Amino acid sequence: MPTRMRRSLCSSVSLLSIISSHLVRALPDADALHGEEKQRVEPFHPAFTYPIYGEKERIFGYEGLEIKLSFASGSLKQLLEVKFEEQIDSEATPADDVEGLLYNFIPADYTKSAFAFEQLVDTEATSFKPHGEKIGSYVRQAASASLKNKGKGKAKANGAEQADLSEDDENAVVYEMYKVGHCSRQR
Repeated sequence: MPTRMRRSLCSSVSLLSIISSHLVRALPDADALHGEEKQRVEPFHPAFTYPIYGEKERIFGYEGLEIKLSFASGSLKQLLEVKFEEQIDSEATPADDVEGLLYNFIPADYTKSAFAFEQLVDTEATSFKPHGEKIGSYVRQAASASLKNKGKGKAKANGAEQADLSEDDENAVVYEMYKVGHCSRQR
């Protein structure tokens, strides 16, 4: 008696809710973010996946598929995690190659080890240096510091309290701007 394949494995599923990405920062750096800045480290689903997975943005042969692509906040090196509950086992109609399709779009030096990626993120939190020439910076007070100081001292209008912080202050989050190369237009 032939075995019946489960319908969910035989149909394709939309990738827009299966794929998630996020920018990963070291915990102390993520904790220092304010309000809307915290959204920048929250996982998100892509708006489209057709350049990788085709016009229909669907993938075949999996049940419970999850694809997570994380980026280290400094170097943007990637962690690729592909998990699923079940994969179709058929030579006639094999499951789509999730990682193989992504491999053509991300640098070959990605990792699949969450442990190695976490170590990379922690190391880069103190050692990463952007390419190019630093052309400026600005300072904001860390969210954790503003919570500690809440109600102490006078409030200053229009963010003037930020001007009192130096880049070396332990309560400071420093944002730097870099210029990389130059663009020349050919006419």
